[in-house]
This record gives sequence, C-alpha cells and structure tokens, in this order.
Amino acid sequence: IGLETLPYVLATCAIVACLWIWRGDRVAASARNFGIALAAIAAFLTIAVVSKQARFHADCTTFSGIYEVCTIAGGLGLAAFTSFRALCDSTTRRAISLVALFSCLVLMVAVFAPVCLHGPYYYITPEIDRIWLSRIQEAQPAFSIIRAEPGFFFATYVYAVMGFVSYVTLLLISERKNRSAILIVGVLAGLSLAVSTFELRGLPFAIMLGLPGVAAAIRLVCTRTIAPGLARATAMIALLGILSELSFDLIGTYLLEGSGHVEQRLAAESRSETCMMPKAVASLRPLPRGQVAAFVDTAPTVLLYTSDSVTAASYRDPEALEDLYRLY
Repeated sequence: IGLETLPYVLATCAIVACLWIWRGDRVAASARNFGIALAAIAAFLTIAVVSKQARFHADCTTFSGIYEVCTIAGGLGLAAFTSFRALCDSTTRRAISLVALFSCLVLMVAVFAPVCLHGPYYYITPEIDRIWLSRIQEAQPAFSIIRAEPGFFFATYVYAVMGFVSYVTLLLISERKNRSAILIVGVLAGLSLAVSTFELRGLPFAIMLGLPGVAAAIRLVCTRTIAPGLARATAMIALLGILSELSFDLIGTYLLEGSGHVEQRLAAESRSETCMMPKAVASLRPLPRGQVAAFVDTAPTVLLYTSDSVTAASYRDPEALEDLYRLY
C-alpha cells in the first residue's frame, strides 16, 4: 500500500550499477538484463495494478506515475549504457555515465514532483504528527518499545542485529571468492536494520534478510571446527534451533518480559480492536439514517453493520485528516 520497499529497490539498483562500474564487461550482460527486467516489471505494474488516476499523477506515497517513469527510464538507461562497448572499456566512463543517468532521474523528480525529494513524510504537519503519526507504533523508532515490549524488541530488533553481525563475521572468515556475494546481501541487511532503527515497520525485512547470514555463519563455523559426521550435523541443527527467531521469541516472552505482562499487553491490543466489531456501532442502529464521521479504519464497520453513510479521511490526505479532527 505504500513504499516500504523503496529503499531496498534503490539499494539493489545501486549494487547492480556498482558491480558494472567495478567489473565492466564481465557483468555487462547481467546488468543489461536487470535493467530490461526492471523497466518491464514497472510497465507491467503500471498496467496491472496501478489505478488510472495514480498512473498519470505524482503521488509520492504509492507507486504512481513519477515512480513508473523513473523506473522505466532508469532500467532502460542502464540497459542502453551496458550495451555500448566503448563505455565498458573504462571504469571512469562507466561511473560518469551512471552518475549522469542518476542526475537526470533526480532532475526529473525535481521538475515534476519536487515534494517527493523531501522524504516519505513530506505531508506531515506538526499538528498531524501530534494527533496522528506519533500514535502509530510501526512508525516509531525501534528503541521506543524497549520498556513497553522488551520481549518483542528482543525477538525482532535484537535478532535482526544478530543477522547483520553474522554477515560481518562471514566477511572476516569466509574465502575471498565468496565475499562479494556476502557483501551484497549484507548491505541489504544493514540497510533494513538502519530503517528498523528509525521505524519499526522495517523489522520484517531486517529479519528476512538476516536469516541467510545466520544460517551461513552457523554452517561455516561448524564445517571449520567440527569433523564431518553425526557430531557436525547435530551441532548445526542445534545451533539453527537455538539461534532461530522462535527461540528469541520464547526467551523474550518468558524470561525478559514475563508471560503475565505479555498477556496484559495482548489483552489491551485485543480490546482496541473492538472498535472494528459490530457492537462498537450498536448505538447507531436505533438512530435515523445519517452521515457518520469516522476514522478510516472504523469506517467499513459503520458501512457493514449500519445503514449510515460515512465521511472518513485517508492517512494519505493530510488536509482531510486535519478537517476530520477539526470536525471532532
């Protein structure tokens, strides 16, 4: 629904570009195919899933016209540059050509959608931040939940840190021929950890990208320290279990936070969900049919269980959010 994956897409494009600058003709075909695939996927998404309204507008909070044009232009530009033999012969030429391509894309955004250069929360005013964004848990820094949810913090953020540390360990002890592959995935894991530090919503990506590093580090350590056989296999299976997210979740729940505190927290979260249950709108049913002002997540409940119509504000429309709060 948003652009949570944008940092990882940009990082992947940057990795492919840097590989071409570094290795030149050896990876030119792969970089060219990547650029063509990127442009093709953007074109497909534009036709298949993007609404007609967003297709021709610059909505900075979702995949819209400005991102479509930049992705297609960037992919085709990379494919074109990697096709020129003259550019592949010089590291300097490759770097200059990609810097020029990147500059053109930034200029395109600056001309047609300048607000998109101000970050994902360009539309959040101080008032909207006070009454809305500051209350959304997934938009808060990871360290903000240590006191309220230490078990969850340990099972997610601390686990993601371990995943990133695994890549650092692999870089130090692995063979040279494997280090570039480790570095690529490690960069993505580090980026996702950085995003998670500022916003909790990045944690699923941080955990997903950290898992391969944990597994690879366990395998490498076991193969170097234990002779082949049952002992090595047992050690690998045991470590995979001990260093799994499930183990971290159990430790965080029962040792750090305590099952009683977890139950209270889950009960409070469950009570908050009653706003979207039929009984939450029961008092509206005896009243004459009318127009109800509601938050966007409770509006469907009103529509489903009453005969009323609804006025609600989407989080992507800051003016509507402010109007709704003024109405209240």
